Amino acid sequence: TNPVAVLATLVLLSYNKILQTIITALSPTELQYAANTKIVWLYDGNLPFLEGRHIPLFVTSLLVLVFLLLPYTLLLVFGQCLQANSNRFIFSWVNRPTFKFFLDNYHAPYQNKHRYWTGLMLMLRIVLLVAFASDITNDPSITLLTIITVVVCVQSLVGVFGSPNIYKSQRIAVLDAAFLFNLVILSAGTYYCQQSDGNQAAVGYTSLGVAFLIFVVILIYHVFMQVKDTAFGRKLSRKWKKDQYYDYDEDGENVDLILQRE
Repeated sequence: TNPVAVLATLVLLSYNKILQTIITALSPTELQYAANTKIVWLYDGNLPFLEGRHIPLFVTSLLVLVFLLLPYTLLLVFGQCLQANSNRFIFSWVNRPTFKFFLDNYHAPYQNKHRYWTGLMLMLRIVLLVAFASDITNDPSITLLTIITVVVCVQSLVGVFGSPNIYKSQRIAVLDAAFLFNLVILSAGTYYCQQSDGNQAAVGYTSLGVAFLIFVVILIYHVFMQVKDTAFGRKLSRKWKKDQYYDYDEDGENVDLILQRE
């Protein structure tokens, strides 16, 4: 396994948690008591904002945001433009093999003209994370409606461009649509349960079960593709093809040809 590919995967998987942690560390709130007002950390009212122990947390979060998360986000959003102008001296660093391979890990599933899609999905993910983390209205319904709106907009964009034109493989397009549809059902089901005092846990477990089932199917498919090219896989393939033409009795003896040449 190439370490660059592993690093690219780990960074993308960790993006949500890192951004959510940064938003948490940088979130103040106003605490009012008697005639005084005090700015404290949103998640700990006993800790003054930008004072004492909160200062190193704030500085560390800001450094990670400015020097890691922001460049990474801009890189994925404008990666296609950078590669298109890599012949210019100022963007020549894009042609470095390691860096090019790093970007190719994100752009591989898409057609060349739609390599911006990874960056677009990342921007939409930021919108959802900010909606979750800030929750200014303290109303979960607003967050759920935001998720539904964003996902429906994404599906509309896919419908306008046409999923076969975005992804190189139709299977990936189907998987992407399945996960987005599952997210919409989860959000809509949770919203309905909140309004009607329904069982939100059942909706969550059902959505999680569907996502896990899709994951198992993906895993089985990749295991099958790996085994297929081995000696054992080729042997099974020959046996399966043979069984398509021959029928056997209980003792394993050939009875007759199912498909006969006329």
